Amino acid sequence: MKLKILFLSLLCASNLFSQKIKFIIKDKLTQKPIEKVSIKIDDKVYQSNQAGEAEAEPLPIKYYSIQISSVAYSSIILHQIRPLTNKTLNLAIEMEPKTTKLEAIEVRTANSPRNANFTSVKSIELDEVLRLPATFLDPARLAMSYAGVANNNDQANGISIRGNAPELVQWRLEGAEIVNPNHLSNAGTFSDQPTAAGGGTTILSAQLMGNMSLHTGAFGASYGNVVGGILDMGFRNGNLEKHAKTIQVGLIGVDLSAEGPLSKDQSSSYLINYRYSFTGLLGLMGVRFGGEDIRFQDLSLNLFKRTKKLGEFNVFMMGGKSSNDFEPPVDSILTEKDKYNITFNSFMISAGLKHSYQFKSGWTWRFVLVESGLQNLRSAYIKDPFLIQDYRFNAKNILSINANVSGKVLEHELKAGLAVNHYFDEANQFNRDDDFYSFDRFIVQPHLTISNNKNKFKYNIGLQTPYYEQGQQFYIEPRLGLSYILSKNLKMGMSYGLHSQQIFRPGPFISPALPLRSHHVNTQLQYKISNKQLVTIEGFYQRLFQVPVVNNLYISILNGFPEYLYEENYTEANNQGQNFGLELGYQYFLNKGFYLQANATYQRNYFRAFDNKFYEGKYDFGFLSNVSLGKEFTTKKDKIWGINARFNFMGSQNAYQFDRQVSFIEKRTVYAYNKPPEDALFPYKRLDLRIYRRAHIGKKTSTWSLDIQNAMNTQNPAYYYFDAVQTAQILKYQLGLLPLLNYRVEF
Repeated sequence: MKLKILFLSLLCASNLFSQKIKFIIKDKLTQKPIEKVSIKIDDKVYQSNQAGEAEAEPLPIKYYSIQISSVAYSSIILHQIRPLTNKTLNLAIEMEPKTTKLEAIEVRTANSPRNANFTSVKSIELDEVLRLPATFLDPARLAMSYAGVANNNDQANGISIRGNAPELVQWRLEGAEIVNPNHLSNAGTFSDQPTAAGGGTTILSAQLMGNMSLHTGAFGASYGNVVGGILDMGFRNGNLEKHAKTIQVGLIGVDLSAEGPLSKDQSSSYLINYRYSFTGLLGLMGVRFGGEDIRFQDLSLNLFKRTKKLGEFNVFMMGGKSSNDFEPPVDSILTEKDKYNITFNSFMISAGLKHSYQFKSGWTWRFVLVESGLQNLRSAYIKDPFLIQDYRFNAKNILSINANVSGKVLEHELKAGLAVNHYFDEANQFNRDDDFYSFDRFIVQPHLTISNNKNKFKYNIGLQTPYYEQGQQFYIEPRLGLSYILSKNLKMGMSYGLHSQQIFRPGPFISPALPLRSHHVNTQLQYKISNKQLVTIEGFYQRLFQVPVVNNLYISILNGFPEYLYEENYTEANNQGQNFGLELGYQYFLNKGFYLQANATYQRNYFRAFDNKFYEGKYDFGFLSNVSLGKEFTTKKDKIWGINARFNFMGSQNAYQFDRQVSFIEKRTVYAYNKPPEDALFPYKRLDLRIYRRAHIGKKTSTWSLDIQNAMNTQNPAYYYFDAVQTAQILKYQLGLLPLLNYRVEF
């Protein structure tokens, strides 16, 4: 009996300690492998070979801080790295040449954002998506925990970055611009109409997420057609050595994921995930929530191939469809919505090809082609007699081609590239052929960056020269990034960029022919208290110009794209807006099971109206703050318990008031755009909790988790509207206490 117990203990121990981490270390610019790099994990030291590869095993499944150092390159510390169950954790590390003998240790996570500037770029880590409370496994919701980022409604993942409207945020996939990649893009909106950049949840499942970054200002030269902010997603490659699976079941949905090698020589892999919403499963059984049937499903795939002569290839896709059907109560009509049947259907798909090749000269070629499409249809109607009250159809397609080469010229690093985007839009507002609108246009964006990272003083000088076919506008947009190491633990940075973005909404209203433009200036001071603690202070200023004016109305694109922008009151004018503020952040990286992240932002947002005066904008929150902390406990039976909390506070949001008299006469909400938005919505407060238990048994890891969004059930305002049935002003609240149970197993 004792022998049997000993055998089982050794078997479990061997499986528990059989997890592997593989490092692929390259020069950040040339992408050449770096050999003889030391990798320290606890008390063990590994060294990279001529291919820049190193492998660490066996390792218990826990969190590690990993030190990576080389004679010729700046040292790196990777925090919060945890091996995967029955999978090889692949870490692609890009190192920069060392500047001085007393080079400050670089504190960062494993992901390295593409085309990053020295300030205002944050990596979004999968581990944080899985660990922090109320992310719902949606990386966009995790971004709401960062400084300067505000959620405009907690029913959706739409965000305002540094006072910019959510419509000015751009989504990218592998660096290429794509359409809105979210399910239920109408979630949480007053008009129940789809938004341009948000939704209930991201279609790309967290199971496939690789590098993802949030850019909040002064973007690198390769990023164009954006002024408000960027969410850049990427796929991770599947396991090259063995097959692995993940099953996840929760109140969000059911995820089925698989990955593994496609060939025996470990040169290719697959990664696939399918998800179906839990509410959709209930809908199949006839269960509705408040008369609503909400469903979504998606499929994502990434195929990888490494060749000896032609470089590396990826073929990837993501697609999903969602619906929200509302049936009014039969016996009573309590609100205006109860008078109508409402259907909303959305379909989105994106597919692409990525190729990278390293020349013998040290130069690197990278090519990405992505086509994405989105279609939304909403209708509100009366069944008996049948009458369509409201009908809205819109579709959007983006074909994006991005190519660049990078390498060294003397002592400088050079990156040159070209992006070409073709857009096609359709809209039908009243279900009539004569109200059908379609437009196509393209943007050409050449760009160049020259940088030097070998000295204590680092810089990159960039230039983008976009050409907008609609309006036939050509611009010269300089970009600049500076970084200076003041001491071993203190460095400062500054970034500047001139940016432009073409706002386009087809329909019976006007889209500006001239792109919106903006100057961005960021300054940053970063102090490393220790290898576990980091303090960051960042100031920002953005001056927006070439903003269209609406005569005699206080409407501005900076407050979101107005629905009533017609020819007779629209004027192309060089109007202005400005955002400025200060962000303070503190981070205690996960150590001995404990972590703490805290930030506070003071920001202001103003727009100039037709009367040439500045007014507070809709997203002028004033003060924002986030505090996230958590602790893990390991029991004697090798089970890990974790408890996490996040508190979010946002200042009062401005809103347009509605005209009571006109709303009462017309029996609908009519906003008083003849007045600027006012401080109408009181401050937002929310406490989220997450409790989980993770167990490692053999080659399987199972995780039970309970997320509680708005644990204190705080009533946070969403918007005011006029209800024709109640003939009264109604304040709509955001979500109350929402518990979400989830089970995840990896094997």
